[in-house]
Amino acid sequence: MKTNETIENLINRQSCRKYLTDSIDPEIIEAIVTAGTYAPSAGGGQPWTITVLSDKEKLACFGELMTADLAAHIPGFQPGAVVDNHGTRGHILCGADFAPLLIVVSEAPNQRTPVVSSALACENMMIAAQSFGVASCWPGAVTANLIAPALEAADGDPLLKSLVPEGNRLIGAIAFGYPAPDGFREPRVPRREGAVIYLQ
Repeated sequence: MKTNETIENLINRQSCRKYLTDSIDPEIIEAIVTAGTYAPSAGGGQPWTITVLSDKEKLACFGELMTADLAAHIPGFQPGAVVDNHGTRGHILCGADFAPLLIVVSEAPNQRTPVVSSALACENMMIAAQSFGVASCWPGAVTANLIAPALEAADGDPLLKSLVPEGNRLIGAIAFGYPAPDGFREPRVPRREGAVIYLQ
């Protein structure tokens, strides 16, 4: 198979569940976000809103909210412990181990291809981050079980509500940071056979 730097970044990226506390250079964050804004979109509509959260105090509050939410959904959950049903052998994303950057993507209503364009923006940012040595993870449970309900509730947490402009549809919340040595699942899940069909 032929390869290049882009292909290597695509192949080598994998979800990270534990991060170093090192902050990400603002210029790298800007490059990651800019890559997101250049994703393909139906009719060039660019429906996404990209909310960037790097403030340590707010991230600590988010971590506390996430820890409480995971404890409510996972019997016997303990921060920092192995969480097999999340497919990882590292720490879960919460508390002191939470990533130093959270990017939330939402989109305006009534799009031609709902979700698709904004999901492509998410992928662009994750691959761009990989090219800088910055790991990422899209924790779906956090998006669905923590942020989405807060947006729908009249008394939802103000921090969570601030992540998505009113009227927008939540697409995903993605963690970014430099990976801790035990932040990745080992061994990596092999690629599924039969997933590609070549028509001759």
